[in-house]
Amino acid sequence: MKKWNYVLFLKKNITPINASILLIALFVLVLMRSWQESHVYSDQIIVEDLGRLQEIFTNIDHTCTIIGFEHHKNYIDFLNVTSFVGSEIGSMNVAHPERWQGPYLHDNPTVQEQLYQVIKTKKGYYIIPGDGVKLSNGSVMGKDILIDENTDVQTLIADSQTLSYKGNPLAVPLLKENNKGRQVSSIFEEDLLSALQFHYKNCAV
Repeated sequence: MKKWNYVLFLKKNITPINASILLIALFVLVLMRSWQESHVYSDQIIVEDLGRLQEIFTNIDHTCTIIGFEHHKNYIDFLNVTSFVGSEIGSMNVAHPERWQGPYLHDNPTVQEQLYQVIKTKKGYYIIPGDGVKLSNGSVMGKDILIDENTDVQTLIADSQTLSYKGNPLAVPLLKENNKGRQVSSIFEEDLLSALQFHYKNCAV
């Protein structure tokens, strides 16, 4: 029985053109694999960053009492600030600015070069990845996933194909729910006047 010669077979059947096509195909597969792994890695970073940011804002609320935020979408670009004048830092308002203990971070966290955001909905404030961030499921924040004031973010988190990665949320409430009994939904513009009145009354004493 004739022994099969793989080397001879390859020499006879694989031309330089075929070899080039094979190399290009392998290169494309490597690129696709790298792209997929990079976005999976991004999701892992997001999960870690969100936990850290929620902890920081909970601490800020505990010491300074967060009143609210100026915009619907608010960039988290102020956690490296040491001190500030007035009651507003970045787009966040606090009742007790004199109790600020910053900087809370050396650098404001980013993912895929985009800052995280605090977004306002009718059910409260949430921390989310910034617009333009591509998740491992292929969705792009601000394009495929649009969050406005009427969006039920908890529903998006519960959907494994939207704002979730291996059961971990890719968006979290601004505050931990056990923070002084304050739910994230309690921080709204309708509370702004009473909070400011309380603040200025204390200042006048």
